[in-house]
Amino acid sequence: MAQTPGILSAILNFFPLKRRNLVIGIKAQQSINPTAWPTSRLPGLQLKTVRTHAARFFDREGNLIVELIRQADIPIILQFINELAEYEKAQHEVQATLSSLRETLSFPDSPKRGSVYTFLITPPATKADNSPKPVGMALFFYNYSTWRSAPGVYLEDLYVQPAYRGKGYGFKLLQTLAQEVIRIGGKRLEWSVLKWNEPSIKFYKSIGAAPKDEWLGMCVSGDALNNLAGQGP
Repeated sequence: MAQTPGILSAILNFFPLKRRNLVIGIKAQQSINPTAWPTSRLPGLQLKTVRTHAARFFDREGNLIVELIRQADIPIILQFINELAEYEKAQHEVQATLSSLRETLSFPDSPKRGSVYTFLITPPATKADNSPKPVGMALFFYNYSTWRSAPGVYLEDLYVQPAYRGKGYGFKLLQTLAQEVIRIGGKRLEWSVLKWNEPSIKFYKSIGAAPKDEWLGMCVSGDALNNLAGQGP
């Protein structure tokens, strides 16, 4: 299996001034008792209970907030999915709905089978906008490398709205994921990118990511999936 040399350390050390001390907190709600959340329900996330606004990573210097989604965030997740699909010229392939996302995505208080989590990133508050909305997301899940005998993270979707690109938001999401890989004793953070998406490829290479040229991605879906499962017509 091809190795991605130095990608995690490269992300963590890219632009040293960007490195931040991060803490994670959980919103105290009447319907949710954070102190009762067993760590095993969040296999990849180490939680520290504080009274604040949700499960978050705080950038103390830049005031950026990277937080795990709550069920109330589903509409903006669907919005980002559609915006990303439009950018990738594949909006006609989107089948996600508010209902399907609510049933399949994981939340800190109700992880689902497969443990698919999503981080949102929100810019700092300003005098002009005291309650900024999220501008990007990173949807990810945990995987495993047999050759390294170590866990890892697979980034399914990384998206930042056009007006906020080039300002470090994508980097901060990747950095948060890289720190999570290191925290769980993992060896690899990986994702896929469309071959024509040169701006993203250039950015990924700048932080140490290497293409897996010798590997060909494969996918079984639709009727082929039903046939393979022995449930076809």
